Amino acid sequence: MTNSNNQHNVHGHAIDAENIEIDLLDLEKHSKTGKPVPKARRYRLRIDDAFYETEKQELTGAEILALASKSPSDSTLRQRLHGGKVETVAPEQIVRLDTPGLERFIVIPKENTEGENNILESNVITQSAPILRRDFNLPENDTAFLDTNHPNWEAVTDNGIPYVILNNFPVPPGYNNSTVKAAIIITSGYPLAALDMVYFFPDLARADGRMINALAPHTICGQQWQRWSRHYGWRHGVDDLTIHVERIKSWLDDELRK
Repeated sequence: MTNSNNQHNVHGHAIDAENIEIDLLDLEKHSKTGKPVPKARRYRLRIDDAFYETEKQELTGAEILALASKSPSDSTLRQRLHGGKVETVAPEQIVRLDTPGLERFIVIPKENTEGENNILESNVITQSAPILRRDFNLPENDTAFLDTNHPNWEAVTDNGIPYVILNNFPVPPGYNNSTVKAAIIITSGYPLAALDMVYFFPDLARADGRMINALAPHTICGQQWQRWSRHYGWRHGVDDLTIHVERIKSWLDDELRK
């Protein structure tokens, strides 16, 4: 028999479900149930494609990175909630593992390889219209992430090449624009095939006047976009559009630290 207020009746005694402690709680699996998070003796959390167990209910961002043998000096931590919302976790920030909807953690390495500066123009992307274009479908996880974090995103196919365009993409202070459009080519074979680089409109420049390396013009429907040539090792089964977008944010932050 069950009572209201999240209580269970056991042998005639009302027991608060929130006080029932289970042995092991898998955060990723439980986040999809929509149920309250029970207390647990141990928590199983996913970091990228690996799983770790801890007896702590609270961990700092730095402690979570340490579980994956990473540190704040070489990596940035993100947490993903059920439904696609992604948030940055600061090294000193305390994360409660009983947070409802907490799904998994993503490690973004603070590294990328800048390509060469190139004055050659590339393919044309159709200019975004007031009605959002959805010319092709993305994996369900990517769609959930975009709908939650970038709801005015577009899927545009031009000359047979599919692009995801993020309108009103936020830019951190330190640049000449606070928001831009960001375009990503969805490579044939994705998600097994790697995503690469990003294109911005209008052009970004550092507010301090320092030059940004590895840029190239990119014509989009008669307008010149700015290609950021940034490369990294694609981790099969780990990296996806969500992580690529988070890497783009890191590239913008990292540039200002140079």
